[in-house]
Amino acid sequence: MLLAILCLGAAGRVGAQTASSPVAGVVRPDGTPVRWSGWVERRAPAAVLLWASWTPRADAVLAEVPALVKVCRNRGLRFVLIDVGEPLDEASRALSKTKVDWLHDRHGSILKRYRVVQVPRIVILGRDGRVLAKLKPEARAVAGWKGR
Repeated sequence: MLLAILCLGAAGRVGAQTASSPVAGVVRPDGTPVRWSGWVERRAPAAVLLWASWTPRADAVLAEVPALVKVCRNRGLRFVLIDVGEPLDEASRALSKTKVDWLHDRHGSILKRYRVVQVPRIVILGRDGRVLAKLKPEARAVAGWKGR
């Protein structure tokens, strides 16, 4: 299972990537498609946690989610977790016990879109949909981020 966290407003520049570019395959837990650019427009700045159950630190990162949510809220960032690279039913089993909003990206379109090569990772997106930072999936990384 792959989980993605994006925190909008980070200072790390990653080229001209924006949320308006197409991202196919992102769905809600019930399988309903998500228009990514619309999601970002309504929720940015945002922190997106990209995550998968098969990654080496998957359980430790899930345990960190409540602290991440709190730090993101304090920083004025919306938080979402995105499971990447595994079937929706596996994502649902792993994430249904978390009390956070999450989305699913079976084929990793979000990873490609934002050029994320290491998972789990937090991506911070600004109001314009640009990547502001890519951070370790830790509350202290978000708290120490110099953006915004």
